[in-house]
Amino acid sequence: MPPSGLQPPGVSRWEFATIAIALAAYLSLLLALIGRTGVTVDEPSHILSSILYWEGNDRLLPRDLPPLIKIVAGRAAAAAGFPIVEESHPVWQTKHEWMVSLDMMRRMNEDRIRDAMFLARLPLLIFPVGTALLLWWWGRQLYSPLTGLAVAALFLLEPTALGHAVLFKNDHASAFTFLLFWFAAWQYWRQPSLLRAAC
Repeated sequence: MPPSGLQPPGVSRWEFATIAIALAAYLSLLLALIGRTGVTVDEPSHILSSILYWEGNDRLLPRDLPPLIKIVAGRAAAAAGFPIVEESHPVWQTKHEWMVSLDMMRRMNEDRIRDAMFLARLPLLIFPVGTALLLWWWGRQLYSPLTGLAVAALFLLEPTALGHAVLFKNDHASAFTFLLFWFAAWQYWRQPSLLRAAC
């Protein structure tokens, strides 16, 4: 609850417009960055793991990508056109997603890689946007609408968060779910109920 002990006011038009404009600008920037950002070392293996997950065939090592990423982005990655060789190919004998994904990337030219990476990364934008919305909502619940907007703006402008928001990695998904857990715990602490306990 705000320091005054009062419930925060409803979302006004100016507050809604401000957060909507900020998120629209943020998404526009992220879309531009997705197309310009090169492939990081572990993204191909994460993409391969996600595609195989949707095919019911995710059994390559190291199996280190959380299922949430695979659920959210695996279908888009599968539709992006990454060329995965048949399991009869010798590279599958390694039983390691890094080697199979390296072979996958070698079969693509620069333009195809750029287009496929754009499509695969796109669904994961839900996590940084969700984090910004949750920070805004929680900040306004704790203090005031201006505080909520300020906290969201700090997150949207933070360089590391901005840089990682366009990658096929678990950084933002982990940050969002961690924050969501503590938000749910805080809500339960304020007003205990069975529903909030289940959340």
